[in-house]
Amino acid sequence: MVMSAGQIRRISGGVWKTAFKREDIMRVFDECGPSQSVYHMANFNLAWFVQHVFCNQQGKPLKLLAFQQVMLQMLWSKKFPMILATRGAGKSFILALYALLRAILIPGSKIVICGAGFRQAKLVFKYIEQLYESSPLIKEALEQWGGPKYGSDMATLRVGLSTISAIPIGDGGKIRGIRATCLIADEFASIPEEIFDIVIAPFTAVHANPEERAANAAFANRLRALGAPENLIEAIRSTQGFGNQIVVSGTPSYKHNHFYKRYGVYKMFIQSRGDPKNLKKALEEKHLASTGRIQEITEEDLKNANKTWRHYAIYQLPYTALPENFLDEDLIRSDRAAFPRHRFEMEYLAKFPDDTDGFIKRSWVERSTPR
Repeated sequence: MVMSAGQIRRISGGVWKTAFKREDIMRVFDECGPSQSVYHMANFNLAWFVQHVFCNQQGKPLKLLAFQQVMLQMLWSKKFPMILATRGAGKSFILALYALLRAILIPGSKIVICGAGFRQAKLVFKYIEQLYESSPLIKEALEQWGGPKYGSDMATLRVGLSTISAIPIGDGGKIRGIRATCLIADEFASIPEEIFDIVIAPFTAVHANPEERAANAAFANRLRALGAPENLIEAIRSTQGFGNQIVVSGTPSYKHNHFYKRYGVYKMFIQSRGDPKNLKKALEEKHLASTGRIQEITEEDLKNANKTWRHYAIYQLPYTALPENFLDEDLIRSDRAAFPRHRFEMEYLAKFPDDTDGFIKRSWVERSTPR
């Protein structure tokens, strides 16, 4: 679909809002069908930008399916998104596309990709390289900075003022001090919880423009002291976006794994809908999951949580929710017959099983293993 420059106006965050005419709507409806057209008509449409800038491996415009568009939009709009997807859903590809989009549309972004091992981080980065090589417009714009580069301990891509880095974790000792405005942690169940909480998550502690944000906060406080309405103050704060971001993704593991604990906390925040009692319970669970004990929740804690619960999101995608023929149905039937029930639930249904079915259960092994 081709539109004139006058039909598109730039808004904050690097996303475009489109003014559609009747003939545009009917054309998209005919080309994409009823379900897809709903997403193509969205006011904030990253898929439109992707289709006009990126190409697939055949050199054709990259068109995202409906479930991919929803996943991408969630990543763009939430501060703490979590993705749980079936095997073969293209999760790593969407993470790569999102990283490249964020680097392009938000100058100054520092995007760090990590996994349980360097291999997993490089897998996401390989998709970034694939998008770079397949899209002539992207390659022409970015090749002046050297394109994707691989080192012994890091893979990098410079996108103007932005950078994308894929790093190994190891024991966490060699990656301390790295800074990120967007942290992408893939295959989260295999990342040691202590290393993530103590070393990796603090990558995002400092804003990209801390001086500007401090000045903005001082200005907002001054307005509040002068009696300005709260909605005006919030509008001023929102002009700088939601700040840094931590993306968690991967295949579910067992319920005794730390991934499930984080999933439960995210779910409680989302379902609380800002209710103080539910938020207090969610905060208690969060402290219990991270420290092993319940911490006293203050009024200030609840006030802060009431501002952040909207930033949490979970995208849980079983194979049954994918479009027909997206996956090989014969292979799925074969795996269903060959896999133990708990393994099939994790790999294809995006569920956290209680335990293994064997004589010696996985939870017993976990409890008896020194940490």
